[in-house]
Amino acid sequence: MAGLNNPLDEEQAPGVPQSAQLRELKNAFVRSLPFDEGTRELMLLGVSWDEIAGNLSARTRPEKIENEALYVSVAGGVYMQEFSFQSKTILKKVQNLIPSIRRIMIVQSRSG
Repeated sequence: MAGLNNPLDEEQAPGVPQSAQLRELKNAFVRSLPFDEGTRELMLLGVSWDEIAGNLSARTRPEKIENEALYVSVAGGVYMQEFSFQSKTILKKVQNLIPSIRRIMIVQSRSG
């Protein structure tokens, strides 16, 4: 939009979508927070979860990271099955952010 002063417009690299720049800004911000590494990793997944889980993001949530496993809370059996089908693809996306995660453990949501 012409006339609006958007600092991202001035710094946007040629050929890089703005969404990628925003993602990098969010990631850098979360990594800079004064929390332990596990908390930062979980927060990083949280701010990226829509992109990682796609259409399942509304019914799923990263809960904890323990022993190289990401525990994901899933609401309901149908969504658990769908998440299970997509878990390899989701794991690859998770590993792009946090390479130390080796597997995903699916748990049923208490509120689901």
